[in-house]
Amino acid sequence: ARLASENLRLKQQLDRPKLSPRVTHNPAVRELLDRTAEAAENSGPVLVTGEAGTDVVEAASDLHRLGGRKHRPLIKLECGVLSADCLLLELFGEESQPGHATVAREGLIHSVDGGTLVLVDIDTIAIPVQRRLAEMLHAAAAARLRDGSTAREPRVVATTHAELEELVRTNRFAADLFLQL
Repeated sequence: ARLASENLRLKQQLDRPKLSPRVTHNPAVRELLDRTAEAAENSGPVLVTGEAGTDVVEAASDLHRLGGRKHRPLIKLECGVLSADCLLLELFGEESQPGHATVAREGLIHSVDGGTLVLVDIDTIAIPVQRRLAEMLHAAAAARLRDGSTAREPRVVATTHAELEELVRTNRFAADLFLQL
């Protein structure tokens, strides 16, 4: 019964219109919708920011639904609830070690298989993890420039309500990751 209801919920999500219907005369909201549609056409990483109370995660989901990856997986990872070690394991996985009981585990970066990986509250990630993400994004951008392929590479969409520029200025957010996003 639980599986059937989950299946029904997922089918209903797929049947929703691409963007939730938003009727507005507010120029700021119209600009946001236009910018979301424009950003959805690009395959590179995106940073979605907004004041507390704005639904930046929904905007990130809209980017996925409007883009060319809409038929691929959409995975949302709540960064603020995981320790740095757990986050590294979730994102990058681990390889099996000879002589150890450790079994190779694929991270979300690879298992999303060309879909979209939404990193919710990116500002909560520890600096070493931020640097590793920046390296991965840099390598992916270089590969895109080299051969133009994005077949298996995930699209990373990061969300935050924090002022990242201020966090970069005070060395609480990695400048290289900020630039990649």
